[in-house]
Amino acid sequence: MLNLGVDLGGTKIELIALVDGDERLRRRIDTPRDDYPATVAAIAGLVTGAEAELGARGTLGIGTPGAISRVDGRMKNCNSTWLNGQPLKQDLEAALRRPVRMANDANCFALSEATDGAAVGAEVVFGVILGTGCGAGVVVRGRTLTGANAIAGEWGHNPLPWPTDRERPGPACYCGRLGCIETWLSGPGLSHDLAAHGGPALSAREIAARAEAGDADCTAALARYEERLARGLAHVINILDPEVIVLGGGLSQLSRLYDNVPRLWGAYVFSDRVDTRLVAPRFGDSSGVRGAAWLWREATASETLRALSWPEHVTLEARPGVARLMSDTVGLDDYRAFLEGMYGFHVALEAALPGGLAPFEAPRPSRAEALAADLGDLGLNAERLAALPRPAALPPHADPDQRAGLAYVLAGSTLGGLALARHLQTRLGNPPCRFLRLNGEDTRSRWLDTRSAIDRHLGGDTTAINRAAQAARDTFARLADWLDRA
Repeated sequence: MLNLGVDLGGTKIELIALVDGDERLRRRIDTPRDDYPATVAAIAGLVTGAEAELGARGTLGIGTPGAISRVDGRMKNCNSTWLNGQPLKQDLEAALRRPVRMANDANCFALSEATDGAAVGAEVVFGVILGTGCGAGVVVRGRTLTGANAIAGEWGHNPLPWPTDRERPGPACYCGRLGCIETWLSGPGLSHDLAAHGGPALSAREIAARAEAGDADCTAALARYEERLARGLAHVINILDPEVIVLGGGLSQLSRLYDNVPRLWGAYVFSDRVDTRLVAPRFGDSSGVRGAAWLWREATASETLRALSWPEHVTLEARPGVARLMSDTVGLDDYRAFLEGMYGFHVALEAALPGGLAPFEAPRPSRAEALAADLGDLGLNAERLAALPRPAALPPHADPDQRAGLAYVLAGSTLGGLALARHLQTRLGNPPCRFLRLNGEDTRSRWLDTRSAIDRHLGGDTTAINRAAQAARDTFARLADWLDRA
């Protein structure tokens, strides 16, 4: 299965394409800074270009420099400030016509290293990015932890633990507070500390190089940095107690950290010994974009099926037939046209599934028969029913994987059909139709049962999911075709 990941950074946007964990393609472009519409267009262009080059459609995960608000679904806490307040997930889903999974870039980094990186096999992983900022992500049993407020892992915006008198109240942070961990342990924080102790204005990279060459001021700055990092991580160990802490970002390249910091953090950890391991990332700067691609590993089979077959489905609402049915001027002829289309579609589906949808759905009365009865009540006789144009014939699917895809379509289209039928009934003031009576009471519970059966059958078998998705896409195309004629 093709998994696409995008790392949306402040200066670059990177895409990776993975097939069963193997890299097949990588692209990188400059981020259109301070231009939100251009940022959305750039991501969409990377994805469509990669899929065209690979000749396949994939799932898509995005790593962002912030989080999605639980209040309004818009971006928040982004240091790429032009993203804040924007409906990034919704806009990308509309542009790319598929569900998108999105997570903080630090969560993606942690997920990558927990999945097949330096922390593989660990139950609890804390991934830290030490760069221009200071973020972190948490992975528990292979799944990212988002939290009730979508801020799990926001380690950098807590105060530096056990501060000395000289460290109080601390440098100002862009978040509006003083003394945040980020102001001490980011690259700029290291530079600021050297200058505050009378040293020259140097970048973190320059400080490390001079310390390596024996510069006393830079060596002392790194020693202070290591002691503060030990305090900051000890605080995490006392609360989360991870098996592994993985360091990412530019400062993670300082090899001395992996020996010195664990020797120091024992003084602050509330335990007689510390078994937590501090490790360097296996994938380096690539870990974040790999983690974005791995976001779909957390999805169920039916969620992945939805992602791979969604384009035709989501565009149904924009089709002329549906727009007409949802208009304020709908009439009886519109209602009959809708039932005719549903009848033709279900006749085709039932012909393709002579044995029903078992094992994905329990036997139920024929939907086509119920629709035929409703059409008869509206004045259509059997001869006219037989003459109705129907969607292109569906191939019979005895293959269980393809039947799973059809089960997904039929359950989903029935949900949509019921919503439209209820809408039309309300507008027209007619009594409930037989289609509603036969399907309306238990459709949601049946859909949940069907989805569970699909998940049990497909599991994590990517070949089976791809076969089911192809069957679903073919069927949705026929669904869209008759809606255009409705």
